[in-house]
Amino acid sequence: MIGRHLTLLLAALLTALVSANTAQAEFRSAASAPNPLVEPRFESVGARSIPRGVVAALAQDRAGFLWIATGDGLVRYDGHRFRPQERASDIPAHRNLGWIRSMLAARGGRLWIGTESDGLAVYDPKTEQVASYRGHGGATGVPPTIQALAEDQDGAVWVGTAGGGLDRFDPARATYTHHRHSSQPGSLPDDRVQALLVDHRGTLWVGTWQGLSRRVRGRSRFEPVMSNPLTGGDSELAGRSVTALFEASDGRIWVGTQQGDLAIVDPATAQAQRVDQGGGVAAESPDPVSCLVESPAGQMWVGRASGIDLYGVHDAHLLRRLRHDPRYPTGLAGAQVTSLVLDRAGWIWVGGLGGGLQRHNPNNRSIWVRAADPAPDSPFADADVRSLLALDNGEIWAATHNPGVAVMDAQLRVIGALHPQAVVADPNTALARGGLRVT
Repeated sequence: MIGRHLTLLLAALLTALVSANTAQAEFRSAASAPNPLVEPRFESVGARSIPRGVVAALAQDRAGFLWIATGDGLVRYDGHRFRPQERASDIPAHRNLGWIRSMLAARGGRLWIGTESDGLAVYDPKTEQVASYRGHGGATGVPPTIQALAEDQDGAVWVGTAGGGLDRFDPARATYTHHRHSSQPGSLPDDRVQALLVDHRGTLWVGTWQGLSRRVRGRSRFEPVMSNPLTGGDSELAGRSVTALFEASDGRIWVGTQQGDLAIVDPATAQAQRVDQGGGVAAESPDPVSCLVESPAGQMWVGRASGIDLYGVHDAHLLRRLRHDPRYPTGLAGAQVTSLVLDRAGWIWVGGLGGGLQRHNPNNRSIWVRAADPAPDSPFADADVRSLLALDNGEIWAATHNPGVAVMDAQLRVIGALHPQAVVADPNTALARGGLRVT
């Protein structure tokens, strides 16, 4: 009954207070500008083509193909079809690459592949074949898990392993140069490498279980960056496991850790700032950071074990959190996000464990979704909207399933609420009898 009377009441208010043409113009104006409250729409792709919906890594090669690393080999997507990519072998069991941990689309067109237990592999588009490279198995001869890959300005591939240190592979000579942790100054700080990045200056950034270090182009030493416990106050990343690295459009390096930290490093000074993750303080988050990517709108997308957080690239301000909610079919398909890629068309691709592959088009502003507010006491905590009213002053009134009306401005920010105090038999007398309380 309450929902019925609210609908009738809003219809009466519409007749008295708003012009339909003006309201539509106001709504279109509000929808034409970026709005951090608007929930990005995601489309699931290839639900039946990705084994178990597991996406460990994503990469787009020079030809535009999207490569999907799964728990059961490699898959290529050409925009229409998904095709498994295997090695040529007379033994069927040897064809599958198994669990793939990392990928690198090299400038020359080849795709480098880091596997769980089968070493380094490469796909050559000229032959459409996958070849494997050994030589970094250490004393046991067993290739360690390859967690990260990066290409330097000379075309060499840096290979970060889980416990086997860091290798530099020269494709022209098919040779490895090994870097391991030792007691010598300037050595690799830890043999457990989680993330790699070569920035536009040619500096190699290395994320390990013992924080962040860098190797400036032309030098042989690894320098700790905010990760030396002997320096006191400037060691905020010391002992943290760095799991994600990304160079933003302004040249600064974004750093994410297994412990949930976010930091931004200025390459010119090697000084870092902790990112405020909400709540007014730079508090730690329990959700590990797995991946980072910058959107065309100047937002840093931070993939976590619980979803995606969006930050302003320049001010590092938290804009919103995206979380999986089964009530929203156009939201994240799963909680754990493992990979984020921005393709050449400006689309953002999202890979997850169990959530499969999704894509988001930031340039599509024709349809927006204003999701529910996370705060339970918000007038828009329930996004089950039953009626809408647009006023001449730009306000939008939204009547939800729960009794009450959320009052929003033109940018869909909640600025107030209307609460029904009584159910009246005649909606035409509601205003006269004081049936609404405004807050």
